[in-house]
Amino acid sequence: MPGVIVQSNSSSTGPVFCSSQSSSNCKSYPSYFVLSQVDWILLAAVQHPITSPYDGLSVADVKQKAIDSVNKEARGISALALIRTARTQILSAKEHEVKGDLRGALGTYIKAAKLTKMAMDSPEYMQEKGAGVIRKELNDLLQVSLFGD
Repeated sequence: MPGVIVQSNSSSTGPVFCSSQSSSNCKSYPSYFVLSQVDWILLAAVQHPITSPYDGLSVADVKQKAIDSVNKEARGISALALIRTARTQILSAKEHEVKGDLRGALGTYIKAAKLTKMAMDSPEYMQEKGAGVIRKELNDLLQVSLFGD
């Protein structure tokens, strides 16, 4: 279960991190203890290690499983939806990386790449000439994924 962050109103105590909705699993930090968003993600990752659907698989198996998943679930989806889903997969992959789940990150990056390729191969994309909505979304996706947020 994901962690819950509760900001304290008291000046004597700092932020409180709870590992569940129950207040019995909370740990408070001193008021001088300031955490960035990445620090909170890392703290949550340490307290709640994730399991990946790719645990124990070889790199080739991770790649094949990710491609099969996209082929199965993305049929008939519009190019715009494929691009937006690819963006979500890239963000998810970055979270997997931060948490140390490199197999999960690889799988989600492969999904993002496959979704992007499907969008570029779609009839909608091929028919769009010039600077249309689909090409703009694709360019935005490539800018974010290649050059960061």
